[in-house]
Amino acid sequence: MGKRYRMETIAAAKELYLQRQSFRDVAREISSQTGRKASPGLIFRWAEKGRWEGVRDALEQRALAKVAEQTAELREKAMADTVRNQVAAYRSLWERGLDELRDMEITRPSDAIAMVDKGVKGEREILSNAVTRQFLVDVAVIIKAEVHNKDALLKIGQRLVELGIKYNLKFNVG
Repeated sequence: MGKRYRMETIAAAKELYLQRQSFRDVAREISSQTGRKASPGLIFRWAEKGRWEGVRDALEQRALAKVAEQTAELREKAMADTVRNQVAAYRSLWERGLDELRDMEITRPSDAIAMVDKGVKGEREILSNAVTRQFLVDVAVIIKAEVHNKDALLKIGQRLVELGIKYNLKFNVG
């Protein structure tokens, strides 16, 4: 592998390949760096012998996993903020209804009772959704740690998403 070219040159070619450059482009760059004609076939042989494609695939998988993890964290934070805001809105509604019942400044106590009822039910629904969602997330974390078959993980993940949708639809209807 290193008879005609220095190991640094081959390493530079590998880096270019890992950046998704074509064999032709890598050969052109190596030729310009060394002043010697490097063919795409030579770069291909280096890639085959060094198993560069497997390295590139592994790097891409790690990058995709990192992006997915960061995206999940951002979604989680946004969900927590949304839940907090929804709970606060319902709590405000039922507290207002209680205040009006205490002060008896309303003409129809049934309106205040309805506000309290709607506020309490809404808050309970939002908190139930949050608990259900957190439960599904915790189950998914356990499954991911224990199951190492990629296809099985994908199928289980899809089923958990469907279960989450089912619960969300159940709680949001009506």
